[in-house]
This record gives sequence, structure tokens and C-alpha cells, in this order.
Amino acid sequence: MAGQSLVCFLDVLGFARMVEVDASLDSPLYAANLEGVVSAIRGRAAKAGFEVHQFSDSIVIATTYSAAIVSCLVSVVCESQYLAVERHILLRGGIALGQYTFSNGFLYSEALVAAYRLEVQKARYPRVIVDENVVTLLRGTEPAALPQIKGSVLRDRDGALFLDYLAGQDLTQHEAAVRKLMTDSDLSDVGIFEKYDWLVRYHNYVGAKQGISAMDFGLASIGEL
Repeated sequence: MAGQSLVCFLDVLGFARMVEVDASLDSPLYAANLEGVVSAIRGRAAKAGFEVHQFSDSIVIATTYSAAIVSCLVSVVCESQYLAVERHILLRGGIALGQYTFSNGFLYSEALVAAYRLEVQKARYPRVIVDENVVTLLRGTEPAALPQIKGSVLRDRDGALFLDYLAGQDLTQHEAAVRKLMTDSDLSDVGIFEKYDWLVRYHNYVGAKQGISAMDFGLASIGEL
């Protein structure tokens, strides 16, 4: 595949810890779950005709750009992100446009660099950021395609666009999965706490839209000394 493409770069959060824990056990705890997530992503992507590459904690999904394909990629990534949480794995990433070449095992991509930068510099939390250029291009060339992705994209408090992977999903299962993830995490680590604080806020935002009261996940809040 070569030319103007749409690329999603996904990072598996906590990957190093998973590997270290599994290395100390006779029966790996995380490997099967992660393999299942990657396999599911490959399956969904293959049905849509997308290219997938995975190495270590990085997953790349790529497709030749067209207005019609944007909503399809968004749908595949949303489904994959929800499935990953169900299997107690958090994903973070970026979706960007640009030139892309993959030939004879050689990957060289402007779009991949842009998507990677979104993940590293802007995503921060378990969210997949959509480059504003994608929406700008659709608005300028194919405005009729915008409604197809609006139901799957939200604008965060920092202005970033991110995939609403909980749209139309079961919040009860998501709540149980998040609670399990939090139980297994060191919430005294500021970076980890921030990720779950965002995830809880997102969960409760979606719940509020469905008329569900905010859930208390037990995260520490501001209080008296």
C-alpha cells in the first residue's frame, strides 16, 4: 500500500509491567489477553481491508484514505478499544493522515509519524486522538461524511478530539472492567492516577448522557488535611 493514507497508531498501556509479571510466573497472566486483543483487531481490520502491524506494545492500522473509509476505521478502532478494556487492557493512540508506504516488509510513513506524535504528545490518557486535519479535510471536501463520525468522536476539555468508544456500549461491563483494572494498579503513582481519573470522568460523562447517575470508583478527591 502506498499514497495518501489514514493511519492509527495504538500503544498498549502498562505493557512493560505485563511482560515483567508474566516472566515471573509459571503460567502467564497477561499474554493470552493481549494476544486475544491483537487477534481481534487483526480480524476486524482484515474484514475492512485494512493493513495491521504489531510489534511489542505498538499496533498500527492503516488504510488508503477516502472520505467513506474514515467512519469505517473509527468504528474498527472503537470496537477494538472497548474489547481491550473488557479484557483489562488499556489502549492509547492517534489517528492521522499522510503519505504511507509499506513494501516487502519496509514501512515508511508520514502518517504513522503523525499518529505516533499524537499518542506520545497529546493522548496522555486511555484515549485515541483524531487529528484535526482529518475533520478539516472532510469538512472541506466531503461534508456529507461528517455526520457518520460525529456520533463516535468527542471533544475533550483540552480541545482534543478523541474516539467515543463507549457510544452504544454496555456501561455495566465497562464499569466492572475498570474497577478490576484499578484494583490491579498502583494509584499512588501520579501518572497512573491521572489515567484512571480521566477514564472515570469519561465513563460518567457517557453515563450522564444515558440518564445514569455518576458512579463512585473510589478515587481520592480533594479534602481537608
